[in-house]
Amino acid sequence: MQIATGFDETIRIWDIATGACIQTLNGHDLDVSTVAFTADSRRIVSGSQDNTVKVWDLATGACHRTLCGHIDGVRDIALLENDQIASASEDATIKIWDMETGTCLQTLEGHTGSVESVALLASGLVASGGTDHTIKIWDVASGSCNQTLMGHTGEVRSLTPLANGQLISGSYDSTIRLWDIATRTCVRTFTGHDSTVTSTALLDNGQLASASWDDTIKIWDVATGTCIRTFAGHFGRSRSVVSLSNGQIASGSQDGKVRLWDTTMSADVESISRHQGEIMSIAISPDGRQVATGAEDNEIKIWDADTGACIQTLVGHTDYVLLVKFLTDGRLVSGSNDKRVRLWDVDTSACVWTFEGHSGRISSVAASADGRRIASGSEDRTVKLWDTATGQCVRTLYGHRGRVCAMAFCTGGQWVVSESDDGRILIYNEASRSCRTLADHGSRITSVAVSPDGLYAVSGARDDTIKVWHIATGKCVQTFNVYVEWEAKLSFDPLIKYRINSNFGSIDLHLPSLEGGSEVGSQLSQSSGPPTPTSRSVDKLGGYGIDRRDGLEEWIRKDGKPLLWLPPEYRSHYSVVAGSTVAVVVGGTRVAFFKFSEAGPES
Repeated sequence: MQIATGFDETIRIWDIATGACIQTLNGHDLDVSTVAFTADSRRIVSGSQDNTVKVWDLATGACHRTLCGHIDGVRDIALLENDQIASASEDATIKIWDMETGTCLQTLEGHTGSVESVALLASGLVASGGTDHTIKIWDVASGSCNQTLMGHTGEVRSLTPLANGQLISGSYDSTIRLWDIATRTCVRTFTGHDSTVTSTALLDNGQLASASWDDTIKIWDVATGTCIRTFAGHFGRSRSVVSLSNGQIASGSQDGKVRLWDTTMSADVESISRHQGEIMSIAISPDGRQVATGAEDNEIKIWDADTGACIQTLVGHTDYVLLVKFLTDGRLVSGSNDKRVRLWDVDTSACVWTFEGHSGRISSVAASADGRRIASGSEDRTVKLWDTATGQCVRTLYGHRGRVCAMAFCTGGQWVVSESDDGRILIYNEASRSCRTLADHGSRITSVAVSPDGLYAVSGARDDTIKVWHIATGKCVQTFNVYVEWEAKLSFDPLIKYRINSNFGSIDLHLPSLEGGSEVGSQLSQSSGPPTPTSRSVDKLGGYGIDRRDGLEEWIRKDGKPLLWLPPEYRSHYSVVAGSTVAVVVGGTRVAFFKFSEAGPES
């Protein structure tokens, strides 16, 4: 099976099975607006902004005939009976052509603006939609307009006839309408798209597919007007949709891509809700079953990692949600541009506490292992410690000379490690209120973590390094050269000693430890020196992760080996990995989930 696409002065023929472009037809002088196969699939008819309609021989790739007569761009075409063509133009006319001779048989005039769409109805009748917001029904033989259907409040961009004498129209007003031509009435209005409906197509099962400038494809139940499915994946205005066999549809977009969708599947990685603003943060629950996102729409969404469905929306912040982080007990902490920190019960969607006191927006959050303390860092250059049982601020910590960008609790929750724009890493003792400074990382740090035994801290920075710090002495003992993406998330594995997990893979540290472990408090007073400093490049990352070590190419890797290539629209600063689940922010407002097994992708 083949499909044809056009836009950049060319028509391209694609093999659906392989995705390969098997033929390119050149000849138009301006963008191709519309293409259609003839019934025998031996020819293609195209309309262009160069004011012409062309008929192409697919066997040779030659232009069989050029139909000239329009004085402005051709917007749409329809293939009629008896090898005739109807063309709709920005010159406000529809022309009827003889395909074989190239003769213009009829010019239909009546629209007061550009004619954007045209479709064949019953024998001898043609429908057209225009920028004048109307749909007109024409008798081709006489050239007369029999009916004018009014109701849309924007230009009519697409028309799809039904077998029962009804007509579907899609409009600039973001709606789809179902018309009864005999009674001249609008039977039903379909609402759900957020922008212009550019194309509609009837599926084999009687359902309707629509494409929109809101970047989505929707599937509708024509009888009820209900939206059954939403497919999101284009990253530019969706311009066209066509029905294929076996429940598949193909869609084309301004992003230059053609996508195939299976409308029979019960779930799709892309068919999920979206934020109404850019996602600013992402986190995954300790059990890997849920993902939280915070966004510019002031909301937090909770996603089921297995199905990709949005299962909760947490509302309460009054400005951008900049940070989200799960506690070990499944609760969620969030920080916002509204200068507040909130603690949420995810199961009930209830806000347990609102922590107020910072004079600048929240720039980092952390939680102790037992969930009794939350730390928040702010652009006001302070760190505040909060009691999750009372909601009270128990301590404000000073010492940074820039906004606090990353934080982590040490074992027992008595110590907090924090980093700010000034590049320094500070270690606070809550009980004694003492503070010590680790050496400067040398670059802006994006994430810090502390080993469960309290001996070491790690920091990841924008200079593509991870540094390991000996907390007792404040010395850097290891430096790893590895790509660290902008929103790096570092943590120590709770089960495998000195393994660092991240959203780009895992690294095993080879470090000495004390027998039986020790609290940080005693470590700071020890006289034993740190390990000998080392520096090395990381050639192989363990586990699953997203890696850009090949330059612009981006892959999901397993144990350092490329597993799944990510196209440009799936590359994001915001991603999270838990075990074999990878979640990536797509298009700024959605989340795509990839679940793998040891053998590779499950779906």
